[in-house]
Amino acid sequence: MNLSIKNKQNLSRYEIGKLGEYSFYKHLDYMFINKKIKSFKWLNKTKESNNPYDFIVIHNNNQKKYLEVKTTKNNFENSIFFTHNELEFLYNSYHDYEIIRIYNKDHRLFMRHSINLDQIVKSKEIKNIYLNKMNQELNKVGLKATNKIKVDLNLRISKEFFSEPIELKVN
Repeated sequence: MNLSIKNKQNLSRYEIGKLGEYSFYKHLDYMFINKKIKSFKWLNKTKESNNPYDFIVIHNNNQKKYLEVKTTKNNFENSIFFTHNELEFLYNSYHDYEIIRIYNKDHRLFMRHSINLDQIVKSKEIKNIYLNKMNQELNKVGLKATNKIKVDLNLRISKEFFSEPIELKVN
């Protein structure tokens, strides 16, 4: 099955995200079958769950992780988008949270998972960028920030916060 996203130029951001989630689902299924993880659940398998993460994984040592998959058509350096809820969860639960980056390189899918999220949280760089962006958008329409308002944040997170790439093979 060819899941190269680059060949699917007319896909919406939502459709690209679903392809990335499906690719990662197949990767987790392989890990489960080979007993590399105890269990996993894809929260958006049938419909969008509106949770700040896409997967829950239980590792063999019973550690629970919340994983958010971010997919782009092209290379790793492309910006990724976060909602207010995703950033809030990241800041409150960064020890149990991972960002999974799925992207294209030479018509093949690759994955990287986040490391050192505590450094991102401690730097507060992303939070400050997000708050400034949200306030700018809200000010344009004369509103004040609340937790119910969702504003996408377009970010580039440096490679230093991610593992080495792994090619995803989906059959």
